[in-house]
Amino acid sequence: MIVGLVAAAALAGVDPAIESDLRCMGVFAIAVAHSEGMTESEKSGVIGAMMFYVGRIEGRQPDFPTVESLRELTTTQTYRTEIQADAERCSAEMKAKAGKLSAFGKIIKEGREAQADPDK
Repeated sequence: MIVGLVAAAALAGVDPAIESDLRCMGVFAIAVAHSEGMTESEKSGVIGAMMFYVGRIEGRQPDFPTVESLRELTTTQTYRTEIQADAERCSAEMKAKAGKLSAFGKIIKEGREAQADPDK
């Protein structure tokens, strides 16, 4: 209970966008910690997702105490009851980003093919 109150107080003044990203980072950090049944490809994807959120946080506020805030957040009882909703939201965000990256990759591939065969 005291830990939860301390974490809530520590995150009380955090920008909502950073808190949202921190919650996603927590989802993927916990997944990495429990990755024993994952393939290397799955584990790499989860680590990549976690790093994506680290980058967003650092891009918004380079001096944000990410590690300390993540520890505070993930040790609260409320986080444990909210993690499923965060996992669903964060996974949907990552799927949307993956779709954009896939579309970008297709454009790049088509551009390379066009350069290789100018008659296309």
